Amino acid sequence: PVMFTEDEAAALFMSGEVTEQIADDSLKQALRAALLKVRSVLPQEKRDYLNRLKDAVGVWFRRPDDGVKRESLMPIQDAIARRLCLEIRYNTANRGALTDRVVEPVGLIFYSRQWHLIAWCRMRLDFRDFRLDRVARWEVLGECFEGHVGFSVKDFLRENIECHELTPATVLVEREVLDRFRVEMPCTPVSSETQADGRVKLELLSFSIPWMAEWLLGFGRRVEAVHPPELRETMGEVARSIAARYAEEAVGV
Repeated sequence: PVMFTEDEAAALFMSGEVTEQIADDSLKQALRAALLKVRSVLPQEKRDYLNRLKDAVGVWFRRPDDGVKRESLMPIQDAIARRLCLEIRYNTANRGALTDRVVEPVGLIFYSRQWHLIAWCRMRLDFRDFRLDRVARWEVLGECFEGHVGFSVKDFLRENIECHELTPATVLVEREVLDRFRVEMPCTPVSSETQADGRVKLELLSFSIPWMAEWLLGFGRRVEAVHPPELRETMGEVARSIAARYAEEAVGV
């Protein structure tokens, strides 16, 4: 039988703890079964070692209820490996419209706290990035597809990031919210510098100034936008709009 060192068994255990937080039921069940088989071939002292780890180590990664179907990852992953077409009903966020399309799946990746399917879309005749929480329905078809040999998901994502025009932005963040800011940060960080008053100046690259303005306002007074001027202006407009809404409600009480 295959034997594992303590380090190898511990690494598998840790991967299982992380997977429990980001995977759906189909992937969790497969991984639990695999780890159970690993445990069954370990000598008693190594099983005791893993039991101590289980009680002492945990991973907490809070994700929103993203609407991803509970058993979609393994079938979609299988379709990628077997080069089988998928038919999906997709909710396009910017138009709010559901469209049915046949896609040729080539990659599955987790980033920005969501699972994404990378596939050749026969409707758009191009590669597309589909968020799984926006897939209302999916079905694995019996049709095999050809081509896309050597396609790299990492290269696809890198090229898509580079082809977007990013806007540099500078913000000052108080240390009390710095960890949360870095975890939730949806943009590309460029540099970080601690200021004399204890705040941290971050240089970011943003896809959308309006979206960034609303996100930054979620930190209240703890975050200040420094640059560009349109970011400050947009934040001011949104803040005034929010203040006016609640002022009207206060008057009506």
